Amino acid sequence: LGGDIFLQSGGQFNVESSSNIDVASFLSIVPGTQVTVTNSILTLSKGVDIDSKLSVESSTLNINVPIGPDYVTGEVSLSASTFDVTANGDLIFDYGSALKLANNTAVVSNGGFNVVLSSGCTVTITSPSSVDVYSSPFDNQGASVFYEGA
Repeated sequence: LGGDIFLQSGGQFNVESSSNIDVASFLSIVPGTQVTVTNSILTLSKGVDIDSKLSVESSTLNINVPIGPDYVTGEVSLSASTFDVTANGDLIFDYGSALKLANNTAVVSNGGFNVVLSSGCTVTITSPSSVDVYSSPFDNQGASVFYEGA
């Protein structure tokens, strides 16, 4: 998919059934929209702004931030998935944003501290996931971190 993509408010974009989608342009997920990825691979190779909800289930989410910073003011939720961050610039979870990691979601990176968790961001890690949001690729700047489940 080429060209800048803007999902209109109220819109929904579903990626499912073993799809492999490479969005080779900047993706803006505006307020009131939802992007859902199930059993697939979604690659955002030219950056992203997430102002509403991105849900990833049993999938791989690849985010490349070529210049950055790119911002999340909405929610990114991953379950039984892989969150792969390849970045030159920062992906900033801004005040009021949420990152939810569940069901053994793994976070991998190219070794940099590229995911900034700002003060006012909420991170929820649901057992059995054991993601360390205090080490690479995370730069935790005072986010509220909650651990749920047994």
